[in-house]
Amino acid sequence: MHTLSVFPTLLDYAQISPLILRVALGLIIGLMAHHSLRAKLGGAPLFSPATFRGEAVVHLLEFVAALLLVIGLFTQLAALAVIIFVTLRWNAAKKSFMSFDQQALFILMKVVALSLMFFGAGFFAFDLPL
Repeated sequence: MHTLSVFPTLLDYAQISPLILRVALGLIIGLMAHHSLRAKLGGAPLFSPATFRGEAVVHLLEFVAALLLVIGLFTQLAALAVIIFVTLRWNAAKKSFMSFDQQALFILMKVVALSLMFFGAGFFAFDLPL
């Protein structure tokens, strides 16, 4: 049975899409975590006692999850962590005004992370399908 596709040869490279989603989500979450961590720490060094208190620990774990997504290690676990962290960010942002763009970004990040949980890491990852 032949599928109706404009570019059927591109279907051979279907594993590139999880790679693109994984790296893009990891970079966005990593930049958000880095920005939040720097804001919480002020001028303190990254590995100071202030890093391991309160919300700074959450942002540090968020950064680790983003790093795991970018390198493709424990992708499903990292995607689950991203869903949890995005939910925490969403709940924290609900206390103040959230624009439609912010809400759309949070929903899109959750959907991408959920799709990575089902589709796996894609090409160039340390995760191996079982």
